[in-house]
Amino acid sequence: MRYLTVILVLFLISCSKENNDFSTVDKYYKVISLKTINGQLIDLNNDGQSNSNLIDELTNFSKNPCDLEVKYINNEKLFSFYIPKQYIFDGFVEFAQDGFGLMTEEEIFENLEIDDENYFIDFRKIAPNQYKLLLLKKYYDFSSNEFNDFELEIIYEEGLDI
Repeated sequence: MRYLTVILVLFLISCSKENNDFSTVDKYYKVISLKTINGQLIDLNNDGQSNSNLIDELTNFSKNPCDLEVKYINNEKLFSFYIPKQYIFDGFVEFAQDGFGLMTEEEIFENLEIDDENYFIDFRKIAPNQYKLLLLKKYYDFSSNEFNDFELEIIYEEGLDI
């Protein structure tokens, strides 16, 4: 009986430790700032007005409940990013979330090509409830009438209106 009790205690301890590794709560973040790094003005929505604050340019934009989701799986984190993607139809512009994910043990990414429209210059936690992404993003600029790569700074904050 004593042997069975020791085995049961060891089993419960090992399960308890395992559960602690898996039980971290997922976190959700909203964009609180989206701007060009160097103050460059862009007209993304074809309204004739250029801005460095891209939140002002994202008209007709249907948002997800979150812009960045962090799921904890074992000792790794799955970062799911939802970056505004520009769709142009005969001069009319729509924006939708373009989602992609990265799984890592780290909370820092540097110089990482995601696809032909998104290149992570730098991503890191800047406060207990905030992340910052420096992103090279391809958008069509109606003021120059061409596609360009823009250096953007995106600040995410945890738990806003989720």
